[in-house]
Amino acid sequence: MAFRSFPTDRPALWTKAMTRHTAPGMGAIQRSVGSPSSSFAQVDQLGGIAGGPSQMMAASRALISSSRAGNNLILSVDGISESVAAGVGKQQMGVAKSDVDNQSMRSRTLSRYPAVGHALRGPMLVQMATHYLCFLLVLFSAYQTGWASEIRFYMCYFYFCATVMMLQISRMAYAADPNSVVPFYLSLIPFTLLLFISREAHQIVMVLWYASLLVINLQSGHPAMQRHLFYYSAACVVAYIMSTVGMAWFYQPSCTQVFCGVALTVPISPSNEAVLLAGCAQVVMCVVMLERFIKMNAQTLLNREHYMTQLYAANIDLKRRLRLAKSDKE
Repeated sequence: MAFRSFPTDRPALWTKAMTRHTAPGMGAIQRSVGSPSSSFAQVDQLGGIAGGPSQMMAASRALISSSRAGNNLILSVDGISESVAAGVGKQQMGVAKSDVDNQSMRSRTLSRYPAVGHALRGPMLVQMATHYLCFLLVLFSAYQTGWASEIRFYMCYFYFCATVMMLQISRMAYAADPNSVVPFYLSLIPFTLLLFISREAHQIVMVLWYASLLVINLQSGHPAMQRHLFYYSAACVVAYIMSTVGMAWFYQPSCTQVFCGVALTVPISPSNEAVLLAGCAQVVMCVVMLERFIKMNAQTLLNREHYMTQLYAANIDLKRRLRLAKSDKE
């Protein structure tokens, strides 16, 4: 350990205070006495901490300076000045070093939490792919149970191609902008095809698809998701009306044209479709309130964490002042 004296016009040096005990003779803080008006202390670490670099803790940079005012020694640690008797200067300097260790420990404790740089997002592409695949199982179940026994599974080829294309476009959109809402609206293309293929099961497909997409997109972390939930709901209603109108025209009971399909067992009823759409409006209102509650809960947790940080800092400062008061009495 080497100690150096500096002239009074030289700025105080930053001191690296280590948070682990060093080997005997490895580190110390000594006050230089070269000038009656001001003197500075510097820790000059010549060797590593016992145990090697892996044992070193995060160093806290603290400005430690001292000056004489009559018979008192004025210490300054991180901008906090204390005036103590010169006779206990060495002891007070050790207290100052301990305060630096406490501050380093506080920084090390708070650094366990990752910095908040972006919103929390779920695995959107994985969930979307699973979502598209599961609705093929819904079609198969409707076919096997006889609910929609006239489903033509060769038409699922178009649905499969559309889903693969939408997933690739979504992947590129998320790579360019993690907050992109393009995949949200592109999902309406496979949705329209699926409604047309599902025939009599189109209503249950509509409800399941709508609820599933809303829950998935709640995990996107978009800052204006409430607005897009309403936009998506309006677009979904338009796509559903277009599909039902197309089904009523294509699946006709007395059609003799070659492009017509087998007639629906349960014809399209506008009143039934209106009731279904009204129920979907209730669903979107519940999802919007859920999204608002999630944001409020997250803000509450952040506030609590902030208060705990302030309480921890106040506790460290109180311990420092109690230690200084105890050393003054001694």
